[in-house]
Amino acid sequence: MLSNPLRTYLQSNVKVLYVIWIAFQVAAALYYLIARVMGQNWPPEDRVEIGYAPVFYICAALLAVASFLYQRRAFSEAKLSGSLTVEPNPNSLTTVAQARNDAYAALGEADRSLVKSFAYVQTSYIVTWAQQEAIAILGLMLAILTRDTTNTVLFNLVAIALLFVTRPTPLPLLERATKRLQYGGGDD
Repeated sequence: MLSNPLRTYLQSNVKVLYVIWIAFQVAAALYYLIARVMGQNWPPEDRVEIGYAPVFYICAALLAVASFLYQRRAFSEAKLSGSLTVEPNPNSLTTVAQARNDAYAALGEADRSLVKSFAYVQTSYIVTWAQQEAIAILGLMLAILTRDTTNTVLFNLVAIALLFVTRPTPLPLLERATKRLQYGGGDD
């Protein structure tokens, strides 16, 4: 169980993670809107069939699978607990306000290690979301190449659905990692 001082300390970090998650969703939706606005100037007779369109679908499918595999590996018990073993660096917070430094100094050694682990979790989420957003970018690229905005719909729906499914839940992940350390779980 995470301590209350740690939860309080990480509260702003969790909010930032949610803002980043929402930004990825908005970006994916904007790619569709960009294609639609651009497509208003494309006469239907200007549509182009390209022979390599299936490559875009295959790349999108591979990105979707890669995002889940990456997240599964990044959030495995072994990786999460491995991120806890790094010694915290008290000088790593030099750009943060003094109150935040004081709150960090007030945390116990185990909680400081969890702060470092939170950075790992946050980075892993961002990498996963970037892979999922790339699916929407592929849809935009295909729409531009084919001059057909209907190509973006599937790509954007998949990207937004994947982003929605992988919403951030960092604190339960940290709790899972601490339980593994406390009870000595096996490697994944």
